[in-house]
Amino acid sequence: MIMERKKPKIAMLGQNSTKATIAIVGPFPPSSGGICTNILNILNSPLKNRYNFFPFQTGSLKYGKLGYFNERFYLKLYRVIKNLFSYVIFLLRYSTDIVHINTSFSRYSFWRDSFYLFLAKLFARKILLQIHGGTLDEFWKKSSPFMRKLVKKILETPEQVLVLSSIQHKHFGDLRIKQKVRVIPNMIDVNKFNGNSNCGNNLDMPAEHMVILFVAAHFFREKGVWEVLKAIPLVVKEHKKAIFILVGGGLEENNMKKFCRRKGLQKYVRFPGHLYGKDIIKAFLASDIFILPSYNEGFPLTILEAMAAGLPIITTPVGAIPEVIEDGIHGFLVQPKDPQVLGEKIVQLIEDKGLREEMSKNNLARVREKYDLKTVAKIFEGVYSELLSAK
Repeated sequence: MIMERKKPKIAMLGQNSTKATIAIVGPFPPSSGGICTNILNILNSPLKNRYNFFPFQTGSLKYGKLGYFNERFYLKLYRVIKNLFSYVIFLLRYSTDIVHINTSFSRYSFWRDSFYLFLAKLFARKILLQIHGGTLDEFWKKSSPFMRKLVKKILETPEQVLVLSSIQHKHFGDLRIKQKVRVIPNMIDVNKFNGNSNCGNNLDMPAEHMVILFVAAHFFREKGVWEVLKAIPLVVKEHKKAIFILVGGGLEENNMKKFCRRKGLQKYVRFPGHLYGKDIIKAFLASDIFILPSYNEGFPLTILEAMAAGLPIITTPVGAIPEVIEDGIHGFLVQPKDPQVLGEKIVQLIEDKGLREEMSKNNLARVREKYDLKTVAKIFEGVYSELLSAK
């Protein structure tokens, strides 16, 4: 049964009743990570002048504090069910023109967010499903024949699907998903990275040192954290003034710190924990090289942040990264799980100031042209307008 839409109570929130209304469903602070940041970029983009946005939180409020991973299963289940009830009330209260659901191809997020999708369909809303992380191909391979049918049904339910890269887009065609799929990359407010930073003193980094930055919402093995640590002795053997800043925290952090103590690397490594807002921007601006040797990725926002800060980048050719980083032009692409080559490339950049400056210039030009908030917001505006005009 399709539920009849009510007139949106926009005036209650002081919104402009002449604007189209869009529900943004996904993780918001204190949640952390790329999806959260990308949603905030949409809400702070020029789109806010054209549409009324109504946010709905799906992420765990503990996520930003790392408590999510220690949360008992029955508490997670209770929270999800409670959120779904709140979502029904949300849909009853605000008759938004579009429901923009943000998810990823992770086992938990995709299945949880499918409930939000089907409820929006029940309320006769136009649905935009944006998939941020993972690939349909890998998700499909890990699913049973029954679950594959369900995945196909979910992906064919919204009016339109958005993915972040052509790699993600390709698998929809390969698996004959009939729904309209478009590529819209991550975006970043490049203007926030303009100017200089005195962050070095805040992170206990002597000004004359060469700073190599690694940033991850969580220290998973798959982020290449151990390759970073194993590369450090190779680098500091050649350059004693190299300092590695590892921003984040999580499952591997204690073991990583033990490794540094055991190998006598404490003077070369800093663990500042999670940094947000102006603090993480300062960390990028205070650094000289950015590294992200992940085993797998979707479209990591940290790559764009490093580009906006003018940093040469050493990363791996996984996910959408090769669409953003050209080897030798914007940085270096090294194979995952190879700390030796990672260390060699770091040393090469430390020793070649001219190459660092050239890559910095290339990265700034590329991020301003293709990934700046205003540029990508125009693409979203086209998608929203198309959905609103469709019958």
